[in-house]
Formats: sequence, structure tokens, C-alpha cells
Amino acid sequence: MTQPPPHTTRRHFHGLDTLRGIAALLVALYHLSGMKYGFAGYVLVDFFLVLSGFVLAHSYLYRSVAVGKWEFAIRRFARLWPMHVVALFLMYGAVYYPLYGRFFSEPGSNSHNTWNTLIQNLTLTHNIGLPPNGPYVWSWNTPSWSISVEFWVNILFILLITKRTKNLSMLVLSVVCLGVVFHGAGSLGSYNENFFAVLNSGMLRGIASFVLGIISYRLYLRYKDRAMGAGLASLLELLCAALVVFFLYTKHLGMPGLELLAPFAFTLMVPFLACEHGHLSKAAVHFKYLGTISYSVYLNHMGIWILFSHKWIADHVGDNGRLAIQMVVLLIFSHFTFQYIERPSQRFLLKRLLPKRP
Repeated sequence: MTQPPPHTTRRHFHGLDTLRGIAALLVALYHLSGMKYGFAGYVLVDFFLVLSGFVLAHSYLYRSVAVGKWEFAIRRFARLWPMHVVALFLMYGAVYYPLYGRFFSEPGSNSHNTWNTLIQNLTLTHNIGLPPNGPYVWSWNTPSWSISVEFWVNILFILLITKRTKNLSMLVLSVVCLGVVFHGAGSLGSYNENFFAVLNSGMLRGIASFVLGIISYRLYLRYKDRAMGAGLASLLELLCAALVVFFLYTKHLGMPGLELLAPFAFTLMVPFLACEHGHLSKAAVHFKYLGTISYSVYLNHMGIWILFSHKWIADHVGDNGRLAIQMVVLLIFSHFTFQYIERPSQRFLLKRLLPKRP
């Protein structure tokens, strides 16, 4: 769920924007439907992370004019933090508290909405392995676990990875990280457990998928100029879509371990889809605004879920009707949070925190 920095003249992948938007909507559908459709929406978070590695490699690692480490960190903070914090308080201060009369969790609850976890959320450290991380424990705006992971994985990226970093090294790192997740959880369906006391499953997934995204971008650079007919490309794009559906349903089919292969499949799909040779990827460009608001969609959807879970609404609106209304409200609300919160706050922070260019 990453966008290039302002003022870059490098290519923008509008088709990938649309795919990111569709993935965000599917994650929202996964939660808003109560997971009743049987697909593993959390697998798409790894798609986001592969895309993030791809786009940041394009925007920073292979940029003709280098960006300093401090400037990079500020840009990532300005991109990720404001909407994350606003969504947290909108969700609990404007929705949960008025409806249910409390802000913090009740004793004995599986959720841990406490001062400790609130501070962790405000500092983007809520999913790097700090207490009370563990199975069946969550806090505040649950989907934001991946925002915590992405920010700190981005920092590791700018500090440790260069153009000289070998693909084999990153591939081995990814295999090891996902191997630990497989050993501890047996699928990608873990984000906040600490394996061996110190290895957080969300961070392991984030590191694995992000570095695969860098490899993915290098594959794009290698093959982007190769000609391919629209017919063959369209057929391969349909195959990519079918493969994504397969990974979404492997757990439902009794093969949860196969989810671990999804990030590697995404690594091969993304550079091919970025080339926009087929009819599907070319058509996707026309829906790029879905990608533009995808970050807001991702962070807003749990607040919408809480709002529509109120007893009065549940008693008067059927499940399917409620789900349809939720998705429409989510898209409209996310349009406004992008236009009036996400984008202005990013510009404000960049103006205040970055030195003025000569």
C-alpha cells in the first residue's frame, strides 16, 4: 500500500495501483462478512508487502537521484503515520465509545486496548514483538498491525539494502523467515505471535515479502522490454488471477501450508502485471483511484464493521444488505479521509519536517 514520493518523474504503475485497491477491498470483505466466504483474506497482506518492496525499489533503490536515509524515513512516516492515528481515534473515539460507552478493553477480554498498547500504536511499535503480543491477542485497529511492520521493515530496507545486495541473499532470508512462520503457525494466518520469544510472526512475514518485492522489481527491469502478444498476456493474466484465488482458498481446502508459497508466486506475478501487456492489466488502469484510496480503505474498514455491528442495525438489516451497505459506505468514507485527512496531513508533515529544496 505504498506510493512513490512526490516530485518523482519515474513511471507510476497505475495497473498495480488498481490491484492494490482490489486487494484492500477483499481484505475489507473478509472482515466485514465475518469471514463467511471461506477465503483467507490475510494472504493479501503479503501481496501488499511484495508490492511495497517492488514500488520502493523503483522509487528509491533504483532512483537516479539518491534520497538520504533521513529523508526516506520522514517520507515513510508522513505517508503511514497520520492516517493510521486518525483511523484509530475515529474508530474508537467516534464510533466505539459512543455506541458501547467505553474506550479501553474490559477485564478478561481477548483485546488489549490499554495505555501500553495505545502508546505502542502511536509510535508504530505495536507489532514488532513487544508485550502483550501473542496468539489470540489484539489491540485497537487490528489491521494496522501491518502498518507497524511495514514502517520498520522500510527502515531496515533503507539502512541495510543496496543495489549490490544479492538476490540469493534476500531469497534465503525470505525462505528462513517464512520457514519459521510455517514451523510456528503452519500457515500465513499469524501476525502477532512471538516465536522463540523474540521472532514476531508479523515482522517475519513483512521482511520475507518485502525483500521478495525487491527481487520482483529486478525481474521487472530484466524483462520489461520483452515483447508479448496481447492474447498470450491476457491468458497469463487470467492464470495469475486463478492462482491468487487458489492461495486464498488453500486453507479452506485443507492445505494451509501452501499459503506460504503465495509470496513467492506474487514475486513472479507483480513484474508481469506491471508490464501491462494484457487486456486485464490495461483495463485495470481505468480503476486506479481504488489504489489511491486503498490505504484509507484498509484502515477504515474495521470502524465501519463496528458501526454496523450495532444491535439496532443488525436487527433491522439482513446480512447481505448490511454487507453491501458497508462496502459502499467504506468507499465513500475512504474517499473523504483520503482527500481531507490522508493527503493534506502527508503534505503538512513533509513541508514541516523536510528541509526546503534550493
